[in-house]
Amino acid sequence: MKFVFTFTKPEDGSTVKFEGGRTSLWDAQEIAAEWPKRPTNQNRLDFAWAYCAAKRAGKLNDLGVEGMGAEEAIDAIADTYDVEIKDNKPEADAPLADAPSE
Repeated sequence: MKFVFTFTKPEDGSTVKFEGGRTSLWDAQEIAAEWPKRPTNQNRLDFAWAYCAAKRAGKLNDLGVEGMGAEEAIDAIADTYDVEIKDNKPEADAPLADAPSE
């Protein structure tokens, strides 16, 4: 399964967009396993997943985090971008309305 990662800078609306897979989520979960327990870990995991996907896609330079360690890059992405992660399946059509049931 593929996912679409969209990084948007709120101040100017510029975006970096690419596809990535589940393996980047697994990479992020391995990073997160080293984190102390805290209530923000689930939100941080989304940014770690986005970082790992960007690393696999060769997009770290586009995001301005090339050469940073993982933790520093994750924090920089979180502080710089709004990140959206969506699956790349086409949206299903809305169901037909008001068909009488039999």
